[in-house]
Amino acid sequence: MDYVLEATKPAVLAKAAGLKGRIENVEPVLQSVSGEQFYNTSPLDFRRLLDDPPNIADNLRACIAAFSSGVQEVITKFDRRARPPRPRRTRSGCSRRTP
Repeated sequence: MDYVLEATKPAVLAKAAGLKGRIENVEPVLQSVSGEQFYNTSPLDFRRLLDDPPNIADNLRACIAAFSSGVQEVITKFDRRARPPRPRRTRSGCSRRTP
């Protein structure tokens, strides 16, 4: 996704800065600027994350959080599927793994 947005990223960042506080729903405007159904408003990209190794985890989280809502939804669904199931509580209060 980062590579797809690379060419339009400067324009998206400029437009996002210009719209900040002026309109409530920037998503359709920024989608139009990016030429895709998604965009990212982080000044970082995945290549630049490597330039700051001590802060890579925080910067990665910030970069991912700057993707548009559709990407956030995909990431959330993927994250839920990647986690093991939670133990269920029985009547006795003990937990039991679900198959």
